[in-house]
Amino acid sequence: MSTKKYPNIINDDRSEKPALLEKMFKSQVQYILDNPDILAITAGTNTQGYDQIKQLKAVQDYINKQGIQSYGGLVYGKPAELITLLQNEQIYSAHLEDARLALFAK
Repeated sequence: MSTKKYPNIINDDRSEKPALLEKMFKSQVQYILDNPDILAITAGTNTQGYDQIKQLKAVQDYINKQGIQSYGGLVYGKPAELITLLQNEQIYSAHLEDARLALFAK
């Protein structure tokens, strides 16, 4: 796999810088488009006429034009891990939707 053709396809340094993550995602999309057999392996049998390559190409065109923005996500974790996450400067706010006590909590 060429790192020139697919820059930062793997985030070896575990950086969470948005520009790096966007470059990584774009490289992964391009790699899949260049290797369409990957879709058959990961998506299984296409029985409804869904054109995965066409859809992925539309995703690629959109992110190349619009960029990537994330406005939310779903996170599961231990309280200490969630507190650490909330201290990240890229997290603006959080909403607790569902809290459950672990059966074997310490």
